[in-house]
Amino acid sequence: MRLFSLYILALCFSLTACNSHTPEQETLATPEPRKVAGQYGGTIPCASCEGIVYNLELKEDSTYTSEMVYLGEDVRPYNEAGKYYYINEHIIALQKDTNLPSFIQVEEKRLRMLDGDTQIIQGDLADMYILKEGRAEVPKQESKPATVATTTTLSGKWVLKKLSGRSVSATDFARELPYMDFNQKEKHMSGYDGCNRTGGDYTIEGNTLKFGGLFSTKMACITRRGDEFAAFLNSNTFAYTIANGELTLTGANGKAVFTATK
Repeated sequence: MRLFSLYILALCFSLTACNSHTPEQETLATPEPRKVAGQYGGTIPCASCEGIVYNLELKEDSTYTSEMVYLGEDVRPYNEAGKYYYINEHIIALQKDTNLPSFIQVEEKRLRMLDGDTQIIQGDLADMYILKEGRAEVPKQESKPATVATTTTLSGKWVLKKLSGRSVSATDFARELPYMDFNQKEKHMSGYDGCNRTGGDYTIEGNTLKFGGLFSTKMACITRRGDEFAAFLNSNTFAYTIANGELTLTGANGKAVFTATK
């Protein structure tokens, strides 16, 4: 009789445990798009200007629009649109066409911009990559041409100095440092990505540089960072500045991805 009572007691405990839910399990559920949908904004760091006022709108149909204004350079906004999707419980990817995605961490009433490896950006400027609920207002500034908005200064051969903010050396590539050579008259770019010859057409609107019809040879190379440079080119559209003898191309996420010198 005592053994039977112990059996019944153990069975009750087992059923109670099966029916319990911990708060931790519930908080890990993937948020629904309508819960993260909304307007977020902030001023994020800029490699060659006073800052970038960045506004991001996540819509309930899993699409997004964004707007960037480069402070101290040009009051005209740089706009982008695409789709977003969850890659895990707390991180969403912003995807424009076939470009490499940018990553956002969903936090309580705010978003945090992440690096290309979905890691939190560290350093003194880390908190500037936080986008709060609501729209970020652009401070009043005089409309003036960007410091680089002339094709004359863009013309010529630019040799890579930094890629995604990190310095490069010839040992990172098959033979020599990558470069881009801009022909102003023909609006054509020819270059080398660290392994293959590449090229295509380009257009300029304000301080926005857009590539089209890109092509590349198909040599096989073992390089440390050649694929990274090729992926950068496939992003197609960049904001650009020329200052102190350096050409800087900035991606849609506001980060400098290409720095070069003549």
